[in-house]
Amino acid sequence: TLSRRDLELDAGVFGDPIRAVHRLPGVASDSGPNSWFLVRGGSPDEVITELDGIQIRELHHLTGIVSILDGALLQQASLELSAPAAHLSSGLSGGFFLESIDRPTDRLDGALDLSLLGVSGHVATALDAAEDHSIIVSSRRSFLSAYLQAAAALGAVGQTTGADYGQYFGRYSGRLAENQNISVSILYSDDRIVFDDVNLRHAVLGLSGRWTWQVNDTTTFRGQLSHSTNRSEQPDDETFTHPLYRSWQDSEHRTRLRTHVSHIIEPGRSVDAGVDATAATRQLSGTFADDRAVPSWIHRPLAELSAPPIHSATNATWPEVLLFAQGRWDRILGPLGIRIGLRAALLSRGPRPWLAPRVAASLPLPWGTTFFGSFALHHQDRLDPVVVDRDVGSADLLPERAAHFTAGIKQWFDVGLLVSLEAWHKHYDQLVVAPDRAAARPSSVVQTNEGHGQAQGIEARAALRRGRVGLDASYTLLRSVRTNPLATQFPGQRPAMGDQRHGLQAGGEVRLGPKRGLLVSVHYSYASGWPTSTLSREPGPEADTYLWTVTGLQDRRLEDLHRVAMRLEGTHAFRWFRLRGSVTLLATPSGSGFVEDCPSLVGEGGNAPTCRDLNYLPVVMPWVGLRAEF
Repeated sequence: TLSRRDLELDAGVFGDPIRAVHRLPGVASDSGPNSWFLVRGGSPDEVITELDGIQIRELHHLTGIVSILDGALLQQASLELSAPAAHLSSGLSGGFFLESIDRPTDRLDGALDLSLLGVSGHVATALDAAEDHSIIVSSRRSFLSAYLQAAAALGAVGQTTGADYGQYFGRYSGRLAENQNISVSILYSDDRIVFDDVNLRHAVLGLSGRWTWQVNDTTTFRGQLSHSTNRSEQPDDETFTHPLYRSWQDSEHRTRLRTHVSHIIEPGRSVDAGVDATAATRQLSGTFADDRAVPSWIHRPLAELSAPPIHSATNATWPEVLLFAQGRWDRILGPLGIRIGLRAALLSRGPRPWLAPRVAASLPLPWGTTFFGSFALHHQDRLDPVVVDRDVGSADLLPERAAHFTAGIKQWFDVGLLVSLEAWHKHYDQLVVAPDRAAARPSSVVQTNEGHGQAQGIEARAALRRGRVGLDASYTLLRSVRTNPLATQFPGQRPAMGDQRHGLQAGGEVRLGPKRGLLVSVHYSYASGWPTSTLSREPGPEADTYLWTVTGLQDRRLEDLHRVAMRLEGTHAFRWFRLRGSVTLLATPSGSGFVEDCPSLVGEGGNAPTCRDLNYLPVVMPWVGLRAEF
């Protein structure tokens, strides 16, 4: 779990709190240009993300440059990897749960944050003298549109190039009675990017209402009603003249009701139970590429693949009804504590119910040593457009499944040092796969649940907090492979997208000055290059265009990545407000990132296009931020 201060200190370039998650053991990322991340050998879409109970499918702006999160509004972020509590949702790689601040620290406070990328601000205020009711509102917009307009005027980029993003957030918290509280959160986020052959737009609209009733000293009832709309599209735009352009729209709507009762039997022993019900709708329209021949778990360059088109007009609706229950015993046998939970899906998109047990145990010893272990069975429906499409998709597919085992040890030392070592193993089955040769008729391809795989890893971490000094280091070793038994062109085991073999993080910080108002931090990261696929080009259907074909599936690795970041932050308090300024330098001595781009148009001089690293950051990237807090 990351606190509010953790999210602010480790924001790195672009001031993005998601960068703090990149530093956790078991999390694979390129530590720089992209904010998305992979967890324990999985893919980015295998982590379920929720903000105040609002499920978010697209957590990032501009295909991954920066997240939609404002660090000043987050109270905490929790990445649940192995065995989350039974009432929490989970994908194949776990769940990412974010909680926003619910009230001001004083009767009225807020912040205005100015950086090279944009401006954001929020205000939090109590609505009554007793401070039983409070409201928070915030807004953030980028400067990208203004930058690109200026660059277009100078002839540096094309007139059609554009990018912008922003979001708006509000939360009301109130006390209905001495033992009843409610909160309402609303989120809207949008972005657009127009560049070369890309004309993408994303939008997220979420609303969540929570009610907590402390029935008595031992029983608590929680209810939540939420709705989220996640929309992605390439609009039908007459001004966008790319010869291979396809217009499409993909919208997902989820209305969810969750009830949760907690009862304390005695100190250290409790039971929980509840119902989690969702009405889900997926709407598809336009033309999509039939990419079922390429497994969803591989890593490949960004490219226009040579694949048959699918013309979709789908409106699919299905219910999801889950029951959950959990028991917790902190000292069931001496110091041994156990938590046992179960999620049971009575209704889902699949053809039959399923069960997901979750078990976690810990054994704390008097001298500061804790042994721990867990087991969980995770289920996640594959909801790619070609799976949901009414003509070529299948409603009989089972959810993909992962069995996750962990075991580890933690040691706490009185000097403020925590050392931990954890080993884990995941076994995948029921993975959705299809034959790996594109068919002339998309309707003839049948997807099945015959895919399988496994992942293993070891994670070590040491963290020291003592006075003005903080030190942190971690190392991750992992291996992740998956198999498509239907493959004839690329048979056998293949590295998964998250097969980032080695990851090393090390950093430190020190506070200087009589009031600790100056912070200096240095951080180093190393990451093995991700596996990726080899593509070859072929002439496209229009003049001066090219399409790309996978000729090697996960057959090579990108260059290892080394990054060094240094941050200097100063704080000065005035009578009514506090001013905080920061300067960050990010250097990349080797490696350029983990994404390649294969253009579909001829290059300069009429030359055929070639794949190249997609990296928009210089070798040394400066970042400046200024925040006024009141």
